[in-house]
Amino acid sequence: MIRIEMTNEVITNEKRDGSGTYQRQVAYAHTCDENGKPERYPRKVLVFVGRNGVYAAGDYRLAPQSVQVSPRGDLEMRFPTFERIEQSKVTPVDKRA
Repeated sequence: MIRIEMTNEVITNEKRDGSGTYQRQVAYAHTCDENGKPERYPRKVLVFVGRNGVYAAGDYRLAPQSVQVSPRGDLEMRFPTFERIEQSKVTPVDKRA
């Protein structure tokens, strides 16, 4: 599981064509290297604010509906959405510093 740590920081950007704005939220992805070893530090990422608004600060994981299989049988990503992880279910590896 890749843990995504959401922050309260939201960045508003203007669309290139000037037709409005969109929001992205600052988060930190706790990832692993190609051998499955946890990276020493989480990586800062920007995620689009979901349909239900800004995510509350806390720990999340990628929701299953973010992944699909194409008609050709390829594994694909949909628009990423996130599910909250209960603090009691965050493992020591997930809490690494």
